[in-house]
Amino acid sequence: IGQFYNLLRNIGYDGNIELFEPLIECQNLLKQISEKDPNTRLNSFALGKDNEIISFYVTQNNVSSSLLMPNNPSKISNKYDVIVKKIDDLDLCLHLYSGVLLKIDAQGYEKNVILGSLNNLKYINYILMELSLSAQYVGEVEKMFVDKKDWLDHVKDLKENGPMIIEGRHQRKDGTV
Repeated sequence: IGQFYNLLRNIGYDGNIELFEPLIECQNLLKQISEKDPNTRLNSFALGKDNEIISFYVTQNNVSSSLLMPNNPSKISNKYDVIVKKIDDLDLCLHLYSGVLLKIDAQGYEKNVILGSLNNLKYINYILMELSLSAQYVGEVEKMFVDKKDWLDHVKDLKENGPMIIEGRHQRKDGTV
């Protein structure tokens, strides 16, 4: 919890940080962080392509908790509704900043986060996504990008919507990259 925040602060970044965390079990620690740091704000909701309230699946290890149901339902330890908001509908004033980084760790929901931020992509200089492209959730990225062409088309769409660096590798179950 908060590892990327700590990394940024440890390397000397002292600018604004917006934290988005729908997992109730992690919010207390992030609240403590944000209360001590005037340049950090905790947003206790998820990001997605629509403004809505949907089910959130808490897994036994918390790290793989997601808005998507795990392929193995026995890993679910809790389930509750969370608020989901589009980045495009938030008053983040991204146009006022340079070097904006959007770090997405949405456990299979990454494409939905991007779709909810299309109007702001022109203000986002970098996108860092933590992806596990082995199918862990029902309806996740592995199924969205069935072949290499689908993934390359997705990267092309992102690049056309704003200046950013995208780099990644996807190793499929059959070993191809």
